[in-house]
Amino acid sequence: MTAQYLLLEFIRRVDPRDVDGTEIVAGNLGSLDGQFLAVQRRLDIYNEARIVVVDSLLSALPVDEVVKLVGGTNQYEPVAWTVSGSVASIDKPSGYIKYHGLELDALSLPGPSRKVTLLEPSKLKIVRGGKNPHFIDSEANPYAFEIGSTFKHYGGYISNGGNGDIAYTGITDWTLANVTTDNPLPEETINKRYQPFLIQIATWIEEELGSIKVGQLSRKLLGADN
Repeated sequence: MTAQYLLLEFIRRVDPRDVDGTEIVAGNLGSLDGQFLAVQRRLDIYNEARIVVVDSLLSALPVDEVVKLVGGTNQYEPVAWTVSGSVASIDKPSGYIKYHGLELDALSLPGPSRKVTLLEPSKLKIVRGGKNPHFIDSEANPYAFEIGSTFKHYGGYISNGGNGDIAYTGITDWTLANVTTDNPLPEETINKRYQPFLIQIATWIEEELGSIKVGQLSRKLLGADN
């Protein structure tokens, strides 16, 4: 199914007409606000539902299997680190699934771009202890850790606003152009078996059940709550 078709199915369920009673259809999808939801807000909710599907599947399936099920593609984008004390952090990109690499450019550290080595959180105490010669955090080789929805560096070798790039596999949000004017209209990348669930998850988001409740319901819906 196309992303446009699924978005319209969601709209028909929660907000099918504008304040004057005009039905929202493919032809006015990008220009006609609903009675309750504006054009962009409808798409934002649908995109958020796609992320919830990814996160729910990641809680139960191997990463590489999830990449295939949701049509993940390789991404590369700039990042800027924020610092509190000696801890530097960046948020994971929206739609993030699998890590490939982090680099710092010359605006953050002197010299050419440098690789940030990602370690498992279990190595955090070893690195912060600074005594294991195999895990010495340094300006030349800073370490980072995947902590929840962020990447964190604890050594004080990344400055506030430090620029760099992250390479990862993930999904990207649909734009209004994607669902209204692209020719041909793009197919939804998430596997067909999960596409009907997108509409239900988007409905829960629109009902403002909260991220924790939506996550719980979504994992159960997708059979990923074991």
